Amino acid sequence: MPKIDKDKRKYVDATFMVIESMEELRDVWRKTAPFYELEEKERIEVEKTIKKVRKALDIIEEVVNVK
Repeated sequence: MPKIDKDKRKYVDATFMVIESMEELRDVWRKTAPFYELEEKERIEVEKTIKKVRKALDIIEEVVNVK
């Protein structure tokens, strides 16, 4: 069995993290439709999601050397 490249696994995991986080964000928009006014709980959830996505995107950029 071939050895798994840790860097490649790292950015694949980060990619799935972004996808899952975007689905969480979509759920917030669905719950708050049609006016999309966020209560404190939803605002905090959106902020956490954005931070997770930014961190995951940084990992992807680092691994694939995006400048």
